[in-house]
Amino acid sequence: MFHHGQGCGHVSAVEQDEDDVPSVRGERVVRALERAGFKVARVAGSRHIMRHPDGRGTTVPVRHGRDVAKGTPHGILSDVGMTIEELQRLL
Repeated sequence: MFHHGQGCGHVSAVEQDEDDVPSVRGERVVRALERAGFKVARVAGSRHIMRHPDGRGTTVPVRHGRDVAKGTPHGILSDVGMTIEELQRLL
């Protein structure tokens, strides 16, 4: 199983410091990704599996009233090939 930033041996195309990623609720991330053309493909428990028509995809944890965990936005950005600035404009 692949874990972001652990032993993958290469630098991500979207290299960013986790401290720069804003604290944000999962619901807002889902809406921002929808504005970027992603669709919720399915929901599995608290996870929203999102897909873009070009094949990109990611999983967004949505827990009512709670921000996503500190490193999670970084992983989502890496999955979808977006920068922090692009995400912030969509929020």
